[in-house]
Amino acid sequence: MFSRRSAFARTPPNPLSRALSQAQGKKNAGQPWIDWTLASPSAAGFAPHLKNQRGESNSIVEPADKAALAMQSLAQHLQVSSDTLIACSGTSEGYALIYKMLANAGDNIVLPRPSYPLLAHLVELEGLEPRFYDIAFEGSWHIDRASVHKAIDANSRAIVVVSPNNPTGHCFAADELAFLAQFERPILCDQVFQPYTIDDQPAESATTILNRLKHPLVLSLDGASKRFASPHLKLSWIQVSGQEPFRQQALDTLRVLSDCYLSVSAQAYARLPSLIEQGPQIQARLHEGLHSNLTLLHERLRGQPISLLPCHAGWNAILHVPNILSDEAWAIALIEEEQLYTHPGYLYDLAPSSMLVVSLLLAPAQTQMAIKRLLRCCDRHIA
Repeated sequence: MFSRRSAFARTPPNPLSRALSQAQGKKNAGQPWIDWTLASPSAAGFAPHLKNQRGESNSIVEPADKAALAMQSLAQHLQVSSDTLIACSGTSEGYALIYKMLANAGDNIVLPRPSYPLLAHLVELEGLEPRFYDIAFEGSWHIDRASVHKAIDANSRAIVVVSPNNPTGHCFAADELAFLAQFERPILCDQVFQPYTIDDQPAESATTILNRLKHPLVLSLDGASKRFASPHLKLSWIQVSGQEPFRQQALDTLRVLSDCYLSVSAQAYARLPSLIEQGPQIQARLHEGLHSNLTLLHERLRGQPISLLPCHAGWNAILHVPNILSDEAWAIALIEEEQLYTHPGYLYDLAPSSMLVVSLLLAPAQTQMAIKRLLRCCDRHIA
């Protein structure tokens, strides 16, 4: 009765999800529950103060004009032309629109691994095949170039770059992007974490580098969820750049596809100028929290059997835990023994090893408590 492309939505619960469900049913018992996977900046206390809470419903400005004014404000903030931007209700919709434009049934999309678990599902939901190239770790993160050659074939319609990557924080270097560009496929740049480089020197965006290389077609995704700490707003955008005639053809196609859905609300457009105004303050507060939590991890894990992998951007950290248990077994043990929820690395297709992915969004006091519980659980299993 159901489609093959939606089969992932009907898989039975795995041991981790069963342990989590059981723990959540009794999380008032014993020590406080800590969700060390927190991904929502608003839930972490970084929600901006929104002006025009009613969406200016009594304004004489027409909704279409309001949308145009909002996108002009956004373009000024991003320092791009407003006619290069396509609004959508979230980056997932942006991916879907791009795949509808570029690919037919039987085609494939080449994705980075590790990365968001969601990416492969979005490809499959369009009736396409996900293929993968690897981001390898050998003291630092880098593209495994042999895996790119293996993944790409005549039916590959686009290459996806997540830079900064989630969860590794890897920012693609210019030589890596030049290598990908030589395959002459449209490159989709997911750069939602671009404002959150943790190094002192912010990384140049993948879009900027690819445009300098004069790549034929670059489709860049960003949104209010990360940039303005507002996942509830449901407003993202595709920036279209590249060479003619491909750039204009893509813009014209995406405008028509977007008009088939008209999914961005008038309230989202009305609130955008206020978010742009508050953007520097929002990002400064987030940077402060990210740096504080990363410093805590560096200090508290020094000399411990748990190591922190290099983190250059984003708001997740990767912890390498002792190989005496699998990553899933560690995550279940932390839930059952310490009321602490972490993500096992396999959820992001991290290479086989015992790795946990944790959030840098928690309040520092909560991070302190989470580290204490993690170390206590580790000591218990090593003893």
